[in-house]
Amino acid sequence: MTKKIINSLVIVLVGLSGYKIGEVLTSRKYEKRINKEINDIRSYYKIRLNKLYGVKEEKEEKEEKEIVNNKRITDDLKNPKKNEKDSIRTDAIDYSKPYRTNTPDRVVGEPGETKVAIEEDYVDTTKPHIITPEEYGLSEYQTVTLFYTVDKVLTDDDFNQIDNVGIVGGYVLLDQIGIYDADCLYIRDINKGIDYEILLEEREFSKLQQL
Repeated sequence: MTKKIINSLVIVLVGLSGYKIGEVLTSRKYEKRINKEINDIRSYYKIRLNKLYGVKEEKEEKEEKEIVNNKRITDDLKNPKKNEKDSIRTDAIDYSKPYRTNTPDRVVGEPGETKVAIEEDYVDTTKPHIITPEEYGLSEYQTVTLFYTVDKVLTDDDFNQIDNVGIVGGYVLLDQIGIYDADCLYIRDINKGIDYEILLEEREFSKLQQL
């Protein structure tokens, strides 16, 4: 009789222990699941609120900064001088300015083309200098006609070579043919009282000598 009672108590205790252990394990399992669901819900609403109010995740913000930095580097490589002073051209030639006799040696080419832009609007009229066709036509000075060949030889009206081109200001003025008229240039020397009409001769000087 006593043995049966002891066995019954053991069975009851084992059953209670098993129930308790099962309850604890079950509770932990469901507690873990519930916490996970709660965290998932919190994350979901956090993302929704961030998008709604423009709040960016740290990872997303970092990625956007990298994109901006990469774009800035690419732009700098494409335009290395965009922030440098020397990217602004200061050597542009202003053809709207009137002719100046202190123009540096011209580059052979189109009329008025010079190596360096002129900074001063100054003409030294005490030396041979270019005048306009109107000034030449209204002048009371003696007029002299000369020819300037394509190979840069200055001649008189009989095609005799003039060695001293300085009488008309030199090549720096002769190469300005075309500044007013395509094939003619007018130069005044007030010291001699002469206006020179210099006509462009499209033949070379050697060809003229054969005439």
